[in-house]
Amino acid sequence: MTMSIEVHCAKQIPSKPNDIKRTTSRLAARLLPFTLLACCLFVNGCTTLEKTSASKFMAYMFNNKKDYVPGVITPAERIASIRLKAASGQNADRLEREVLLGQLLNEYRESPDPNIRREAIEAMALIPLGTRVISVKEGLTDSNESVRRSTCTVLANIAGEKGCSTADRNEILHALRSTMRNDKDKNMRILAMKAISPAARQIRITDGDKSEEYNRIVDELGVMLEDKTTSIRYEAMLSLQMVTGLDYGLDIDRWIGYTEYRKGEANEKPRERSWSEKLPQPQLPMLM
Repeated sequence: MTMSIEVHCAKQIPSKPNDIKRTTSRLAARLLPFTLLACCLFVNGCTTLEKTSASKFMAYMFNNKKDYVPGVITPAERIASIRLKAASGQNADRLEREVLLGQLLNEYRESPDPNIRREAIEAMALIPLGTRVISVKEGLTDSNESVRRSTCTVLANIAGEKGCSTADRNEILHALRSTMRNDKDKNMRILAMKAISPAARQIRITDGDKSEEYNRIVDELGVMLEDKTTSIRYEAMLSLQMVTGLDYGLDIDRWIGYTEYRKGEANEKPRERSWSEKLPQPQLPMLM
């Protein structure tokens, strides 16, 4: 009995060279599909795995599902569509620009997402059409602060363009002046002053200081000098310095005196800073 078992086991162990080669070739043939699959994964990445039924089964088992609902447009897709319309509108004819501008305006009015509304405002500003100012300035009354800030910036950019007409520029400045006066957010009021200053300075250079729009801006910046918020008063002095070209520095008394002189309430205009006043004043230590 013992001898028969030993003989049987001896037959299972390949002892001849031909048997060893045959066993090796069978093992290689069985491992070949797995080797090829590993090579495909290494070369093509995970995209090959997604095409196999095994990967789909594993994704189903472990609930590895994509965030995709058929028929529902994601916010990323909407933003991509808005940017594509803005790029198309720059080289389109007038009729097509009007159609694209209307589509972007509807996108702004109907979207509850502030990111999409902001993208729509910025896209409308890129379409070279006269009626874009009327559409873009709707963003100044948006409920979201980031949309209002973006609108303020793009309106300032439009007013600074060389091809901007006088009517569009005055309309932009009127809207920004309204924001500077009435917005409840002090940061928006400061941003509006920063946006107004370069355009008003350009009016002074091209049209002179007799322009009605220029004088309105200077008068309203003068009103900001008496605001109760320190940052508003500070920005008003910087804006007046850029707009008027006068150098009173941060001496608010001189700026108030200048506004009173403009109104006829003062006999003479305050003198500008001398070169010695512009030098930095060293702060000496206090002696006890």
